[in-house]
Amino acid sequence: MGKAKSLDAVDQEILRVLSLYEQLSLLELWFEIGEACVLGPVTKEQVLSRLESLMAQGFVERFPFDDGAIRWALKGSSKKRSDLKGVQIFQEAGGSQSNHLRRKEGGKR
Repeated sequence: MGKAKSLDAVDQEILRVLSLYEQLSLLELWFEIGEACVLGPVTKEQVLSRLESLMAQGFVERFPFDDGAIRWALKGSSKKRSDLKGVQIFQEAGGSQSNHLRRKEGGKR
């Protein structure tokens, strides 16, 4: 990841967090960046914009799901979408992902 030296602190923090967790939703990534308290306040919109820029540069990739949920990972991450079975996924209020997970788990949550 030699190119990462030219990236600013926000981009580097996004890549660092994704390297620790394999795949995250935008909400999870935003929360983890805030928990690190390294950058100060960063909005979800700023994180999304950075993710899209990092994707265009070839650093990250997006994994869309049938229900509209999106997860982000480092490019070439070993985890695939099928590896997420049973993983707790956070999503903003009003999202359909929790209903999808309840159906897959037989109604338990």
